[in-house]
Amino acid sequence: MKANLFLLPSFIAAIILISCDTVDDRLVVINNHSNPIAVECSQDSILTNYNLWQFYVEKQIKPNTSRNIDKRGAWFHYIRSSNSQKLYLFIFDIDTIMKYKDMDFVVKNALNVSRIGVTESDLESRNWKINY
Repeated sequence: MKANLFLLPSFIAAIILISCDTVDDRLVVINNHSNPIAVECSQDSILTNYNLWQFYVEKQIKPNTSRNIDKRGAWFHYIRSSNSQKLYLFIFDIDTIMKYKDMDFVVKNALNVSRIGVTESDLESRNWKINY
């Protein structure tokens, strides 16, 4: 009976450790501009999956600051599983998002201020830092 009581917590701890998702947050976007920006990442050069506008306002990168962009799993898996072997970063001006408050409209009308495509080796040579 005592052996079973010892095994149960060990079993639960092992399940928790195995089931935890890893998060890769080594990608850093540095905003060198005078306006706050928001970033969305994609495996494609055309953005099809994105969040509600409130998400981008909350996760904005203020001027002359930086933010780590995290990915559940690992960035290299995400990049390697894309058709072009690239990561695309779509940069949006927060003022534009606040003006329309409709990401469908912003994305469909290509109101992003920049699209940056980088390979894994590009990111490694830049020490996983993207200057905008």
